Amino acid sequence: MSEMEHKDQWASLRTEIVESQKARIDLLKYKLLAVAALGAFGLGAGHGDASSMSSMYIYSFCFIPFVCVYIDLLCFHNTLRILVIGKYLQSACADPYERFISEHLDTFHQRRKGFFFEMEDWALQWSSVALSIILALFGILDRIFWHILPLNEDRIFWLVGNAGIILSVIACIAYKNRVRVLRNCVDRCRVLDEKPGRNRQKEVS
Repeated sequence: MSEMEHKDQWASLRTEIVESQKARIDLLKYKLLAVAALGAFGLGAGHGDASSMSSMYIYSFCFIPFVCVYIDLLCFHNTLRILVIGKYLQSACADPYERFISEHLDTFHQRRKGFFFEMEDWALQWSSVALSIILALFGILDRIFWHILPLNEDRIFWLVGNAGIILSVIACIAYKNRVRVLRNCVDRCRVLDEKPGRNRQKEVS
């Protein structure tokens, strides 16, 4: 490929990063809207029934953990795409922004890589865990104090809440493992490129 073709490819990849970031933000909005919609439906909003908390609508709460995990997985996938493209641009064209993040910010503050962009991940992951915990607690508190649900059906909320916690943790671990593999691969390639013998081969070729 010519130098102009390489530049066009790098520009298109940079555009793809921006579009993936926009899609990630949209997914976070959809997560909030989906949780709000399911919560409102579960509380019986718009049904005109004062006893709707004891009706079938309350079981829509059980969909919340699975919707959260589904959106989390899509966000993780978008983040991995952004990281892969960013690492490629850093190594292929020595992109100044990617090099600044990788070689200066994280190194200067002696933090783990990606330290400055973790807050959004925290909001994504811990919101799902927190909602699942609330759902499990609802099942426990209903059995002890409230008695809103029919006998033994409070177990459904406890089980679904715990399932949401487990799935959220599994999704988070799978995401972090893939990020670790990506960074190890990039570090290994950098070490190979810095070997004198390999550099001499590049110069000869």
